[in-house]
Amino acid sequence: MNFMQMTRVLLAGFMSVIFLACIAGSDVRAAVPTVKLYPATGYAELGKNFSIDIMLDTGGQDTISTQAVFRFDPSKVRVTKAEYGDLYCQYPTDEYTVDNTLGWVKLTGFCLDPAYNSGSSPGLFGRITFIPLVTGTTTFRFEETGSDDEWISKLTNDGSPPQAISPVMYTGGTYTIVSSVNSGGSSGQGSLPGVGLFDGKAAIYGGGLLACAGTVFVADTVIRRIRRKFSDNPSVVIQ
Repeated sequence: MNFMQMTRVLLAGFMSVIFLACIAGSDVRAAVPTVKLYPATGYAELGKNFSIDIMLDTGGQDTISTQAVFRFDPSKVRVTKAEYGDLYCQYPTDEYTVDNTLGWVKLTGFCLDPAYNSGSSPGLFGRITFIPLVTGTTTFRFEETGSDDEWISKLTNDGSPPQAISPVMYTGGTYTIVSSVNSGGSSGQGSLPGVGLFDGKAAIYGGGLLACAGTVFVADTVIRRIRRKFSDNPSVVIQ
C-alpha cells in the first residue's frame, strides 16, 4: 500500500468514526424524555396575566401517566389558572393542586389505553397562568426528588408492572417582572392551542449533519492537496 492509499484509508476511517459519533450522540439525546416550561424565560408585566406551557417529550417511550409538580415563590406571583392539555384520557381532579400559600402546582394525566407517546414532537401537557405581584425575577422549578412520591415529578411507562422512567430531564423557567412591557408582550392567553413549536431535536440533528459535512469537506480538501503535491513532484525511480 503506497502513501496515497494509506492516507485515503486513514481519512475514510476518521470520517466514519466522526459520522457514527454524530448519529449516536443525537440518538442518546433524543431518547431522554423531557418535561419543560415554555417559554423558559420572558418578561411579565406587573399585575397582568402571563402564561407558560408545560411541554412533554416522552423520548419515544410509551407512557401511561405524567405527573408535573413544581414550586414557585408565592410572594412574587399568584397562579390564577391551571389547564390540562389532551395528551391523556384522564386528568384526576384529586391530582390537581394549586397552592398559592405554599407555592405548589401539581398536574397529573393518566391513561392505560392508549398509552401516550409524543413521537417526534413535544406535546402540550398543560398551561399555567400567573399574575406577577412584585417587580424582579421569579423562578418556577420542577420538584424532582423527595420522600413523598405523590409530590415529585415523574413519568410512568406501560410496563408490567408500570415503572417510573429514568432519567427524565426537567427544565423550569425564570421570568423577569417589570412595571410595563411593549405592546405585543406578555398577556393572558385563551384556550389551549395545538402544538406547533420549534423542535430542539431538529437543531441537534441539523448541527450533527453540518459537523459531519464539514469533516467530509476538510478531508476531501486534504486529499486533493496531497494528490496535487504528488502530481507536481513525481517520484524518480533510480535503477
